[in-house]
Amino acid sequence: MLANNSESMASVINECKKLQIEELKEEVREGIKKASAAKSPELLKLIDSIRLLGVAYHFEREIEEALKDMFETYSRLVDDNEDLTTSSLRF
Repeated sequence: MLANNSESMASVINECKKLQIEELKEEVREGIKKASAAKSPELLKLIDSIRLLGVAYHFEREIEEALKDMFETYSRLVDDNEDLTTSSLRF
């Protein structure tokens, strides 16, 4: 009975973790969409952070769409006063 109860508890915990992961992934997707829609230089920093964390494979479609949109509108995004980090990420 104790083994069955611990298996049940482990199953509940596993489902809670899966739900939390999906919620966090959706939060990141929304962040990418908002930064992309705002034509924000923060988008490049966000994408770089996602890549450095090793979770970019979860957001490949969103990242590709955002970068494609940024490339298409690049001339409007160029800012002579942007910091070195943003300039290097654009490169």
